[in-house]
Amino acid sequence: MRNYIQEQLNSLFHLIDTTDSDKTIREISSGISMRGYNLWILICSAVLASIGLDTNSTAVIIGAMLISPLMSPILGVGLGLAINDQETLLRSLRNLSIATIASLATSTLYFSISPLSELTSEELARTQPNLLDVMVALFGGVAGIVAGSRTEKTNAIPGVAIATALMPPLCTAGFGLAHGDWRIFGGAFYLFAINAVFISLATFSVAKYLRFPLKEYLNDKTQKRVSSFIYSALVLTLIPSIYFLYTVYKNNREKRVIESHVVNEITKRGNEILKWEIHRELMPRQVKIYYSGQSIEQPQLDDFKKTLLSHDLPDYDLRLFRMNLSREEIAEMSNEALQNLLKSLKINQKNDTLAQINSAVLIEMQALYPQIKKVGIGNMVFIGTKTDTITQVLIQTEKAPIDPSGLIQLNNFLKVRLKRDTLLLRNL
Repeated sequence: MRNYIQEQLNSLFHLIDTTDSDKTIREISSGISMRGYNLWILICSAVLASIGLDTNSTAVIIGAMLISPLMSPILGVGLGLAINDQETLLRSLRNLSIATIASLATSTLYFSISPLSELTSEELARTQPNLLDVMVALFGGVAGIVAGSRTEKTNAIPGVAIATALMPPLCTAGFGLAHGDWRIFGGAFYLFAINAVFISLATFSVAKYLRFPLKEYLNDKTQKRVSSFIYSALVLTLIPSIYFLYTVYKNNREKRVIESHVVNEITKRGNEILKWEIHRELMPRQVKIYYSGQSIEQPQLDDFKKTLLSHDLPDYDLRLFRMNLSREEIAEMSNEALQNLLKSLKINQKNDTLAQINSAVLIEMQALYPQIKKVGIGNMVFIGTKTDTITQVLIQTEKAPIDPSGLIQLNNFLKVRLKRDTLLLRNL
């Protein structure tokens, strides 16, 4: 019975008899060099990945992953260690260094001259690696070397290139260098290091399992030194990822508590949540909630703070911002205008004095168009066959003026905000 089960498992998971080790070693070795054709493709891949990250285009990023030749020297490192080929190992490390520097230089240059300087969600997603990224790199690397070592061709290699994603983290690190943001650089480059180390580990392990022929035999002392090097690299790469995974778990838990016991409670009171966000980079950390509807009084706010305290979230400062627009008025605004408004909206208006209205409207307008420096609001009386009063809004901008389409959007917003059927908007 035991032999039968073993035979069945071997028939299901057999690999060695369909392995072409000589072809695999030859193909990996031929792609290691980062010169000529490979270097041109590498630079093009870095430019494409940078454009995709800059424009938040997943399709362009995937294209950059597919043409990137970064995988070969990383496979070469694992292969060189597995078959005791010092020449292949050193050549792979040297060319991997060249590829890394070239990719960083290309992406840094691109982001230094790009007119789009905002941190996109695609870039942000590559700055917080954790243990799950280690698993992606490890299993992606196993799939890559297993597929590459088959006697028959497979279609797994493109999927491995997309899953392990080597070029996008390097280009995100280039964004960090271009903008002097070392947090982004460190997080993205660490993700690249995770991918490189664990793809190499997967290659080493599979090559050993498939019994690739050794180029030279090592004595026990050298073998122990190689093993110590591998284990040290794994531990140094793995420990931070475990901490980051715990951080992600902790942040998600805190977010669920805030959403369940604060955000949902505000909604249950008949209010509409426009946006809410957590600012962990501030001290104390802040929860900002933008809503429309009934005002939340101080006793209710104190109850929310006590709830956070009871769920072990004592160091959060809860801040609520009520918009001076009804649900119907918000619905009349375009979605784009509303999202731009919410980026920096901070309204806390209690008295309807003219000075306070001007101040609040200025904040809202600057949320839509940061180049607005000053705003003046007043009524003009037209005397003719009949007397008419029209509200006039004067704005003064610095640097770039507001384009005509932007003025139309701003005019529509002000009509809703100031509750006017007609309005005269002038850009000084």
